[in-house]
Amino acid sequence: MDHLPRLTNVNYPSLPFLGDDSYDGLAFASYPQRCGWDADRLQSGDFSQHAAGETAEFLQSWLYLGTVNEILGIVDSIQTYHYFHLVEPDSMYISTGALNGHIKEWAAFLNDVDQDRQSQEIGKAQSCLTTVYRLCQAISGCANPPCSADFSLSVQILGCTIDQALQWFWDIPLTRDWGLKDIATFSMLQSGWCLRDVSLARASLSDMSMLVISRMQRSLLEQQDHFGCSERLCLVNQVDEKTYETRHTTTLCRCQHIVLDQNRVRQILQAGEIPVVALTVVEDGIGPRQIEAEVKGFSSYRWFFAISHVWSDGLGNPYQNSLPQCQLLALYDLLANAHVDEQFDIFNRNLDMAFDRGRQSMGPDQVDETALKILDGIHGFFKKTAAGSRRVVDGVRKIRRKPINIWIDTLCVPLDKKFRKAAIAGLKKVYSGSLLTVVLDSELQLLSKEMPTEELLMHMCFSGWMRRAWTYQEAVLSNRKLRVRLSDGLVNLSDLLGLGAFDPRNLITSPQVGVDWNLHQNRLTQFSKWHMARGETKADIAKLRAQIQSELEAEATEERKSFTLSKILLRDAIGSFDDMSSLFFIPRDTKNLELNAGRIASAWNSLVWRATSKQEDRLSIFLLACAADESSLREVLPLFDLPRSIRMAHWVLQQRSLPLGILFTRGPRLLEQELGWAPLTVFDDRISNTTCIPRSQGERTLTVVLPGLVLNVGEQRILRDFVVAVEDLARDYRIVCDADYPPSWIEDGWSVKFGMLGLVLQECPKDGEQQVGILVVVKHQNMEMISGIYQCRVEVQDVTNRSTDTTIPGSSTPSPMTWCIS
Repeated sequence: MDHLPRLTNVNYPSLPFLGDDSYDGLAFASYPQRCGWDADRLQSGDFSQHAAGETAEFLQSWLYLGTVNEILGIVDSIQTYHYFHLVEPDSMYISTGALNGHIKEWAAFLNDVDQDRQSQEIGKAQSCLTTVYRLCQAISGCANPPCSADFSLSVQILGCTIDQALQWFWDIPLTRDWGLKDIATFSMLQSGWCLRDVSLARASLSDMSMLVISRMQRSLLEQQDHFGCSERLCLVNQVDEKTYETRHTTTLCRCQHIVLDQNRVRQILQAGEIPVVALTVVEDGIGPRQIEAEVKGFSSYRWFFAISHVWSDGLGNPYQNSLPQCQLLALYDLLANAHVDEQFDIFNRNLDMAFDRGRQSMGPDQVDETALKILDGIHGFFKKTAAGSRRVVDGVRKIRRKPINIWIDTLCVPLDKKFRKAAIAGLKKVYSGSLLTVVLDSELQLLSKEMPTEELLMHMCFSGWMRRAWTYQEAVLSNRKLRVRLSDGLVNLSDLLGLGAFDPRNLITSPQVGVDWNLHQNRLTQFSKWHMARGETKADIAKLRAQIQSELEAEATEERKSFTLSKILLRDAIGSFDDMSSLFFIPRDTKNLELNAGRIASAWNSLVWRATSKQEDRLSIFLLACAADESSLREVLPLFDLPRSIRMAHWVLQQRSLPLGILFTRGPRLLEQELGWAPLTVFDDRISNTTCIPRSQGERTLTVVLPGLVLNVGEQRILRDFVVAVEDLARDYRIVCDADYPPSWIEDGWSVKFGMLGLVLQECPKDGEQQVGILVVVKHQNMEMISGIYQCRVEVQDVTNRSTDTTIPGSSTPSPMTWCIS
């Protein structure tokens, strides 16, 4: 298993080579016959033809080495002996260290042959993998399997690896379930992982990635009790304000709390400003260092750090706006040089980027060696000047005792309701206005920047910080200024995600080109102005954009030629942050209906796996995350003056567009007239369909164009689980009403009488498929539109065998049909 991604302190099982001879190099399908075995009996689960040891030797030779030979062996340089590793004179092991490289060679070979040969070889690989898959299924279903669990796992990993390669190189869908997620699930639960984290991994990661992270070392698992957690929410980070204790940096510390001037905090909030805490350290060379803290109002010339932390780690305080001196000293030591480091880092990276672009602008046929030397000399001069400036700045700051400013909710959000509300309403200003937002999480602070990027991101994905709803909002508002505290310093989350905050190409080619809050300006506009100042026309700039786009596409093509499971793990890790990071870009056209619908879906989906100590806060966080700019924020803020029970209804009425999937989410609905289709709050069910539904502000009903059925209920009584016989489609559909939020008319397993019900579908299920739909009571119907009242969400499945006696006649609607749902 040497080809699997290498994680910190993780060793994969070694697999002994069981036989004396290698594979014979001939056809895979006929190998059992050549060796005196009945392949049909093996695939049926009968492994009694030979002794167990002999059976295990044969299966290893056939399923492992035979698979390598059959699929990869078409390349002359790839031989099965490459997969042997001699540990001792009499001890041979299977090694897959060469597998990733061999797959790359194999893919390059297939991409060079003609289309017919390529299709033939891919078909042969598919046939081989199907046979291996069936044998794996037979082995796993055997009461007394003929081989060890590690051997079975090795074959499953090999099969899944080649399947992943087929998808990577030729976009062939993954149709075989190698059982790796089930193996990983068992391992993770045995190791103490939270059920929510396991469910998230199953939903968002590929089979191989989940298997790899199941072996990831997580330091705090033994200290956490996840007994009360659910598949969607982890409750281990919930806090009870009645029993909460603010922690010191060590268990033995008994230093005093520093209490801030709350009157000054209130004055600053009343003035519409941001209260920040100015920290300096006093040292007399004799006693311990002392921290001094003063509240100041944020102004354009005063930078500050915002702190995003998990309250269960002990940095909160529900009783007063204070923190222990030791904690403030720890924050000071962490951040004392961070703002200077950040500014000089931005300068150096922008400097490097500008000079690289200057070198590239010469073109391969226009290289001027003299000009290059001059350019390199100027570049070196600026780098030395920057270093000298840094020494001067450090000297001045030392004289001034290196003051820093921070914002942390524990100190800067008053406890009284009136001013707390004002502080929360100003959170966008806080996190978008800070120089950096520093993420503090007890588990992440045990990690190192030396870890592989994919491993760091996976740790972050399952951290306490990523489980909390409020920290999600802080991340979205901070945009790409997030810096995560590790054991050896701060790491830039945007860099780990490959967002390239300092590369203008990302903004030039992004589908959501717009303002980056981190830089407080539109880099694309600045980029264009710079070129126009050089006398270049819009046509020149468009040509440059096309060139950059071509460069990016070439990089992507080259990247795809190289296959490793580490890249798939990294892709999955980055994908886990997609909903959150997609909100980092603020579109220039904030009235764009499609972008608005997409933002709503991303804001909703990001909260599916996150918990808050107060469930009603989820809606508040969602509403703020949906606000893309100051204009939309001004629309949202008055909603917080309304009773919680009607905020969602008023927000829905404000929207000019919504994602279609919001109609099909689980959860309770609004009781407002004609708004019964709209969710009451943000529920733990993803919006999967982000198709934009345009609306008018103030519009109450939801109008969609979708397929569906009309159910002629008449005077029949229907159950929660019933079948619709659709004569014109010659199909039967099983309808199962939502058990948690059933329609109000279902009571004790029977219903009141209806004339007609409508079933609205995203698409009609086929051949045993299952889809999500909604039931409506039909009020009005014609050939162009059906008006109906929302009843409940349902699961719809195409069936051949009816499992219930309740059958309702139905008919399909003309396609497409306009539904007006209230």
